Amino acid sequence: MARLPIASERRDDDDVISTLAGNGQAGFADGFCATVRFNQLMGVVVDAQGAIFVANNVNHYVRLVAPGDGAVTTLVGVGGEKGFADGQRAAARFNEPYGLALDVDSNLIVADVVNDCIRKVTTAEGRVARNASAARGAASALRKTAHTV
Repeated sequence: MARLPIASERRDDDDVISTLAGNGQAGFADGFCATVRFNQLMGVVVDAQGAIFVANNVNHYVRLVAPGDGAVTTLVGVGGEKGFADGQRAAARFNEPYGLALDVDSNLIVADVVNDCIRKVTTAEGRVARNASAARGAASALRKTAHTV
């Protein structure tokens, strides 16, 4: 399996590539640009407001890159703590989150690989749930692959 780069990059109008977040060193740290650390990014999705959601696979959490200032924060989960728990923000646990998609209501759909399930995150509250509506939303969202990387 190919490994994705740790630093996320973008190309501006002049074809210049710049780093949005990360410094190329594996780890976990929230913050701004070069102070941020990721470990095996496995999924990225951008919402209509420009927020970037990142599945940080080995660190077992989902991160948010804020539109505007680019601050990176942990949306759900706790860095380095794998597990399986629904709940809000730091109470939630994942085990290698992988793919991401947005459903029609802008909820984040996460493929929680080792836990063998699809999880739904209400992005405004940071609440994680595993339920039938999440599965239905995931099926719809994953058909719209243009929104995922």
